[in-house]
Amino acid sequence: MDPSHTNTPKLKSKFDTALQYASDVHRRQIREGSHVPYVAHLLGVTARSILADYRHVGDKVWKRFTGRKQGTLWYYRELVKVFREVGPHLMAKELGRVVTQLERLAARRPAQRRSPPRQGRRAG
Repeated sequence: MDPSHTNTPKLKSKFDTALQYASDVHRRQIREGSHVPYVAHLLGVTARSILADYRHVGDKVWKRFTGRKQGTLWYYRELVKVFREVGPHLMAKELGRVVTQLERLAARRPAQRRSPPRQGRRAG
C-alpha cells in the first residue's frame, strides 16, 4: 500500500462536518487587509506545504493527489486566477509565487535537477 494512504481514515466524518460548517460560517468573512475569503487562506497554506514536500520528496508528492501532477498544478493555477480576479492583494501574489515555483520545479526532469556541490574536490 502507498504509505501516503490508509484504509482507515485519520479524520472521521466529524471533521468533514466541521470543515463544511467552518466554510458556511466564514464564507462571507474576508481576511483583514485583503479581499480573500477567510477560508481560502487555507488553500494558500496548503500550496506552501506541497512546495515544501516537493522539495523534500520530489515527484512522489503527486501520488498524494487524485489529480496527480497535472490536475493538482491546474487546480492551484486556477485558484491563483480566481484570487487575482478578486483583487491584486498579497494573498493572490504570494499564492502565484508559490504555484509558479512549484510549476518550475515540477517541469524539470530529475536529471536536470541541480546536484549538491561535491565536497573535497581538488584542482589539478
